[in-house]
Amino acid sequence: MGLTPKQPNIEFFSTESYGGPKQYTDQPFGGESTFSIIPELFSPVSKGFVTLKSKDPLENPMVDHKYLEDPLDLLVLSEACRFANEIVMKGAGTKDIIQGSWPAGSGHSEYTSREDWVSFVKKHATTCKWNLRFGAPMT
Repeated sequence: MGLTPKQPNIEFFSTESYGGPKQYTDQPFGGESTFSIIPELFSPVSKGFVTLKSKDPLENPMVDHKYLEDPLDLLVLSEACRFANEIVMKGAGTKDIIQGSWPAGSGHSEYTSREDWVSFVKKHATTCKWNLRFGAPMT
């Protein structure tokens, strides 16, 4: 993204009851609520590619994000997860109301070091993905 040295490499966004289709398909019930704080990695070092699969203009291209292939990206994103968790678990506005990780029993709210977050990030982190569908060529 062409960030300057004074721009952040991470941005946090939070939303109620969202974890993405990959991670969490069950929502809370019985008056429970959840929210997510999601670190977004800006200006990753890893670089992917887009290439055509064939000469057929209706066939979707092949996209390989190479997401987190560079070790620096994994380091930055796992540290961002550690920091986000610290904000939620120790923050003045949240520490007294948070009851733990969702789904219940998953335990990631108990992680305290960047190293604790590495396997979680490797398993759950994703890029923005689009399912591309092209219409008929214009005539």
